Amino acid sequence: YLAMKKTIQAVILLLGASIAILVVAAAISILTMSMFGELLGGVVAAFVFIILFSVLLPPVSKNLRMRRRESIQAAGNLLESDPRPPVVYLRAFQEDGTVRPVRLRDAQTPAFPGVILHNYTTFEEELAIQVTKVGPFVALAQPRQLPELGAARLHASDLTWQDTVIALLTRCRLVIFRAGDTENLLWELRKVVELVPPERIIIFLQIGSETDRRVQQVRYDRFRRLAQEVFPKPLPAQRGKTEFLYFTETWEPVLAKTLRKVLKQANL
Repeated sequence: YLAMKKTIQAVILLLGASIAILVVAAAISILTMSMFGELLGGVVAAFVFIILFSVLLPPVSKNLRMRRRESIQAAGNLLESDPRPPVVYLRAFQEDGTVRPVRLRDAQTPAFPGVILHNYTTFEEELAIQVTKVGPFVALAQPRQLPELGAARLHASDLTWQDTVIALLTRCRLVIFRAGDTENLLWELRKVVELVPPERIIIFLQIGSETDRRVQQVRYDRFRRLAQEVFPKPLPAQRGKTEFLYFTETWEPVLAKTLRKVLKQANL
């Protein structure tokens, strides 16, 4: 009930702000057209609308996301209500909240709204949209931090987090491991290889928000060197434009551009 209430409040706030922008823009449009004529008045009104949109909508959207984050269902409750084996997301905590930078030429919507709206979607949200059809998407919670949108968070102390990870891995349907080089993450990688069949493992190769392929290749090289003693077979030297890596039953690594392709290959 509380989650629904916060979401409804946030949506009402967003709608209210949008209506207010439209009303102000319309009023200014009528005023400027009566003073300067239709052409100049229309230009002024459009300029004012863009300014209001860029100033008011981002903080409202941020407030909406904050309310949604506050209403995220705890992983414990999700696992109790959903009997399917979970999809476990393992990542370095520093990756929480990272987004894919959007350039004007990449936006699927008109340029200005595209930058405003697309930039708020995190990599984790992109994963969640696709894997929730496979099973409940869960991850360990970052201590004393509001959870990001995406996976439901499971809380564990410094003394119990490793046991919690092992318990999740022994019952999971799928593991999405986000590449990184922290000590705890490498411990998790060893447990993944030890406990999970290779065809249930997906490596998400995006490290940080930077999408430049040269930067990502350097980061991937570091991860590959650290992981070479963990995997039974070496990872590919070049990742190119791919973002994911999965394994055959014999631990043969295969690169893929999209998660959708990986899930389709695994009949998920």
